[in-house]
Amino acid sequence: MAHSRALASITALAILLAGPLAAQDEAAATEDTAEETAADATEDALLSEDELQTLVAPVALYPDTLLIQVLVASTYPLDIVKADAFLDDNPDAEPGSLEDEIAAKGWDESVSVLATAFPDVLSDMADHVDWTDTMGTAMLAQSDDVMDAVQVMREQAQDAGTLNSNDQQTVEVTQEGDDGDTIIISPATRKWSMCRNTTPRSSMSTTGTTPATRLRQG
Repeated sequence: MAHSRALASITALAILLAGPLAAQDEAAATEDTAEETAADATEDALLSEDELQTLVAPVALYPDTLLIQVLVASTYPLDIVKADAFLDDNPDAEPGSLEDEIAAKGWDESVSVLATAFPDVLSDMADHVDWTDTMGTAMLAQSDDVMDAVQVMREQAQDAGTLNSNDQQTVEVTQEGDDGDTIIISPATRKWSMCRNTTPRSSMSTTGTTPATRLRQG
């Protein structure tokens, strides 16, 4: 009799425990599914190699010192727009003379550098804010892929004979371990402006669209 009561108690306890355990298993399965869905969504949002090459094409041949400022600044599109508006409000002032005021604005350093040293580049990024925003998102999500795309575009330019050292820039190819060749573009002198014949305004715009727009259309 005592044995029967013991079995009954064990059975009752098992039934009581089964509910919470089943709920825990269901919750865990739901959480796993949610994580997988989020991971899939993130992967789907990443740009492909071809899209990245299209995206970086307007700036890939900039000297590295300018390119890095553009790429970092692209992650602060609001600062870009604000800085461009500030320069527009001071049309008669040399950007260099506004350096202290620009520094006091609290914008990211990369934006401040563009505002003081490369106001035309800053203006173009503000005018093509969709491109800037797309580039910034790519930099935050897949910066290594962005830099790989830059190298692909530089290799193509070298193969086409359009990327060479000259009076304005020095082009070097370095070997970095097993990662292959890296093409580095440096200004030939410390005082330099643009080392290309085209500016972001002309190269970002093709038949009235920016790279970012063309990606969305595709």
